Formats: sequence, structure tokens, C-alpha cells
Amino acid sequence: MEPGKVFNYSYFDIYKNNPSAVAKALSRLAKANRIQRVEKGVYFIPIKSKFGSLRPSEEELIKSLTSEEKDNPVYETGLGAYNKLGLTSQVPNSITLASTKQRPSKKVKGIKINYTKKNFDIRKFDYYLLQLLDAIKDSKNIPDSTTDESLRIIQARIKELTKPKLRELKKASLNYPPYVRAILGAIIETIYSEKESSIIKKTLNPLTRYSIPINKLTLPNKEKWGIL
Repeated sequence: MEPGKVFNYSYFDIYKNNPSAVAKALSRLAKANRIQRVEKGVYFIPIKSKFGSLRPSEEELIKSLTSEEKDNPVYETGLGAYNKLGLTSQVPNSITLASTKQRPSKKVKGIKINYTKKNFDIRKFDYYLLQLLDAIKDSKNIPDSTTDESLRIIQARIKELTKPKLRELKKASLNYPPYVRAILGAIIETIYSEKESSIIKKTLNPLTRYSIPINKLTLPNKEKWGIL
């Protein structure tokens, strides 16, 4: 295992059959300063430098925190995810994770971890698709970007999806507010066709209007979807 790697008990094959042996062995290694504890059950191999041991990278921390858990799956959202999607150049000073449970913020090796609760089973969907929907939801408030700039990038990313992933995106959108579905529907209709977006259209109240600052050059059909 290379220096900087973050891992937990489940990394070891014998953990299923002998969890206490793995826990004790890692505890001994931590006491001997061969590895360092990130939080309960999570460790990393320190990177040595002339200034001492370096903490794991944010990317490694995110990998360890978003590893598949049966009881509490999480995925990265917020500014960090939007930066990786190319929607903002701003780099966050904390990590935001979406979870199915309400969890308090915490600090892991000096990095603040915030949690936001999702009221649906996120395991049913590709996390990348949920990040796209989160980005649509927050498109008015993404730093260093306008709503139009964000939506143009999101539109390009939706255009890259395969047909099965597009279907999954539409299904996942049913867990989001109506204005998110309206924007998504307008984007899909713009890229593909009215027929492709019809399943979303049926979920919206035709009398509802959404006040969102989107230029007609970005979504020429915005009024059709109730976007003012």
C-alpha cells in the first residue's frame, strides 16, 4: 500500500472472518506510528517529508468517506463537486457529502466535513447523475459563475450521457423540486426532443411558474416549461 493511501477495515480480505484481529493489528501499527488514525476504523499511511508526516490528500479522504456503506451511503456534493464538474474555479475549504441520514459536521485531519441530508435512497442512482441534479438545484448560487454559464456546462455533460443514463437521470429527478425538473426537462427537450422530455413534463403543474434568471439563448424553450 502506497504512502498517502486511506483505508478502513474492509480493505483486508480477512476482515469478514476475523474483524477483531484486523482491528487489533491496525491499532498496534498506529501505536507504533507506522500508520495514522483518520477516525474510528479509518487509517492512512503517512507521507514522510522533511517537515514531518503529511496528512492525506482531500481526494483520498473523500474516497474513504464515500466508500460504499450499506447503512449510510454518501457522495460528494456542493462546491467541491461543482469544481470538479467545471462549474466554478473556486476551491472549497471544506468537503460536503450528501447522506441519507442527518449527520453532524466533523473535522477529519483538520478538514471540515459537512453533511446534507437526502430524503431518498441515493444508492438507487449513479452519484454523478445526482451531482448534476444538485448542480441544477444550486445553479443560481454557484460562485464565480452565472446561472447561464452553469447550465450550459451541465447541458454539455447531459448531452454526453448514454441513453440508459439519461433515463436514470430523468428517474432520479423525481426526487428533486419541481423547478429542477422544469430546468432538466427544458434541457433535455433542447438537446433531444419533446418526446424525450415528456415523462418529466407530466410531473409538473402546468400553472406553476418558476422565477429563475435564465437567458433565452441558454434555454429557448424556457417559457414553455414555466421558467420566467
